[in-house]
Formats: sequence, structure tokens, C-alpha cells
Amino acid sequence: VELQPTELTLEIAPQRAFVGDPVTFRGRLTTRAAAVPGKDITLELDGQTYTAARTGPGGYYGGEFSLPYRYGEMIGVRVRYLPVGEETGVYIPAMSPLVEVEMPFYFSRLHLEVPAKAYPGLSMIVKGGFNYADPLPLGPREIEMFIDSAPGGSAMVSQDFQIGLPVDNSLIIGRHQIAVRAPGQGRYGPASAAMS
Repeated sequence: VELQPTELTLEIAPQRAFVGDPVTFRGRLTTRAAAVPGKDITLELDGQTYTAARTGPGGYYGGEFSLPYRYGEMIGVRVRYLPVGEETGVYIPAMSPLVEVEMPFYFSRLHLEVPAKAYPGLSMIVKGGFNYADPLPLGPREIEMFIDSAPGGSAMVSQDFQIGLPVDNSLIIGRHQIAVRAPGQGRYGPASAAMS
């Protein structure tokens, strides 16, 4: 029995959307231009399965998904049809062409001020703040603090902050690096800063 070749099309709208925004997808599964209804299609983002759809009458499928909170500039979207069960003896798998979706986000910058000296067993005051290239109302933001890559605690802070960072009793007196990181939050990308 000769297996039938299949073909998948894919349209994404819009092709530019902020992280977290909804995006629609649609397309058609055919074999030699004839519709292939009732088949499961998987949608992949950068090669990872993300959601699924099923072809209806005419071989058409469609749906909606939200762009993940990944702070890169582009993401590759494609759909795949893999025959299962008895279908494996009828159809050849199909994969759509890759569609690139632009995912803008707001850049965040973080600045720090740390004291020139700190002492084991005492807290040091870390001052800092966020600068946003595209300001939008944003509430408190989580930060993580580190001393020489060892976790020093986390806190929710406002745009400008002043917070105590405990210095462990076992820390050897000398030069150390203080780092603060803020994970991405909504449309705002991650930010980090470090000082010695």
C-alpha cells in the first residue's frame, strides 16, 4: 500500500505581539489537495509542543494561544501532523513551514549602590532602582540578592529601593561581589546588576 503524502499550511496573526498576548493560528491539512478531516495537529514553539488542534471539515484547523513569557525577540512557530494508530498505514507525517513571530517586551535596567565595607554577621544596606525604557504602571517587583553567587534573600521592592542584605558570619573579610537580579515580569524583561 502506497502511503499518501500530506501537507500542512500555517497562518499566524498577528506576527508581532507582546509576550503574554494572544495569537491565533489556522491552516489546513491535505493530501494531494484533498482535505484530511478529523486529525490531531500539534503546534510547536521553537520545537517544543505547546498546544493542539483537530482538523474539521475541509481539513481546516485553528485555535488561539498566548505567547510565553520568554524574553527573546523572536519565536519560531510550526504545526505538525503525526499519524497514529491505523493512520500510520495511510498517511506520511507532515510539518508546516516555520513562521517567525516577533515578541517585543519592555527593557528594564537595574542600578545598584553598595557600601564600601560590610562586616560578617551584620546587614549591609543595598540601594538600587529600575529604569524602564518604556514606562507603564508597574507595581512591586521581585528581586533576588546574592553575595558571591550565594543566595542572600529575596524581596518585593518598588521602582527605587533600599534594603538590608544579611552578611553571613562565615564570610571571609575581603572583596566580594554583590548581585541583584529581577526575573521578567509581564511585559518587562529581566534585569540584573552587580558590584564588587
